[in-house]
Amino acid sequence: MNPELSRRGAWVLAHAELEIAKQLDFVKAVENASTFDELPAWIRDTIQQTEKQSGTNPAHKDTTEKSAQINKGVTGPLEQARAQSRLTILPNPDDPTISDPTKYVESPWATVPTPTIDPNIWDTARTYLVKLKDLHGTDPFLKRKKVAQHIESMGQAVTPSRSYAMVIEIGGQQIIIDGHHRLMALWLLGLDEAPVWLVKE
Repeated sequence: MNPELSRRGAWVLAHAELEIAKQLDFVKAVENASTFDELPAWIRDTIQQTEKQSGTNPAHKDTTEKSAQINKGVTGPLEQARAQSRLTILPNPDDPTISDPTKYVESPWATVPTPTIDPNIWDTARTYLVKLKDLHGTDPFLKRKKVAQHIESMGQAVTPSRSYAMVIEIGGQQIIIDGHHRLMALWLLGLDEAPVWLVKE
């Protein structure tokens, strides 16, 4: 599996409107291809056309009119199937400290060290709508099974009191403290923004 090709494929699945049968063919082809040229012609065309229409690619995380349209309407079984397909083709982490890389997936966010914060700071938290592309993570690797479970629950938490992820803003960086799996599930479901508990330090 080619990691860069997998990322491009996952991004295109989030933006291209493909039937479920074609999505499955798309996923299998991307999983088995080592280079872009090894992909079937229709998949190469789909990737190139989708990136051209959106005016970006997975390396750029710009918000576009095309991606914004995905947020319209309530997500349903089709979006869930697409999200699971995207999760499937994302590459396993290449890290010797992980005993079973197949159980994990790389975080879609740049990671930073976990900041030391006063637990009582969350008493001042407010709900905000944040752009997923602007976040920073503290966990470099996430559990595939947990992300998949959150996709099935449409990005919702199991514990009601933690219905939203917890984010702190330090020096202009919005850092995820809790809720990486939920937010990644929402990203895979095609959302560009998500509500979070946010505090500013």
